[in-house]
Amino acid sequence: MGFIMRDILRNPVFYYLLIPALIAVWPAMLWFTYLPKAQAAQEKEVTQYKEAEKKIEEILILDPDRVIIANVGKDNKEFSYAEAIYEIARACDIPASNCSHSTGAVIKSKERNKQTARITITGISIVKISRFISMMKLRWKNLQCTSLTLTPEKGSSPDKWKADIKFVYYY
Repeated sequence: MGFIMRDILRNPVFYYLLIPALIAVWPAMLWFTYLPKAQAAQEKEVTQYKEAEKKIEEILILDPDRVIIANVGKDNKEFSYAEAIYEIARACDIPASNCSHSTGAVIKSKERNKQTARITITGISIVKISRFISMMKLRWKNLQCTSLTLTPEKGSSPDKWKADIKFVYYY
């Protein structure tokens, strides 16, 4: 068996047949295997891109200030609880009349300064309060929610709550 194989490999006719056969198989592999896989991958990428585009538009509608994110280091705008609370409340469809807040003084220390705030929102659903807190924390990275107390409102629908939230902002 080994003797026959050696003869075949030494015969130049073998190579004259093998090389054209391999050259013929390569385009067939491209056409029937690799091209359909590449097209399927491209279609998947296009659908993911379209979904991402829709989500980007939703984010920009809810928070158009994110476009300015490249200028964050240049912008020295001071954090203000009043502006932050009412901006996010408006984005979450919470009426300004349902929100009240009180802020503490800025406490200065060697490490970093901090300021506390207590926010009370009445007549709010669980979904809206969750959205409000998550949007506050996403918008300002140095803001921390330290406590949340939910109290059901008497005499109203089951999904109406009074929310007392305490935040700490680190400068």
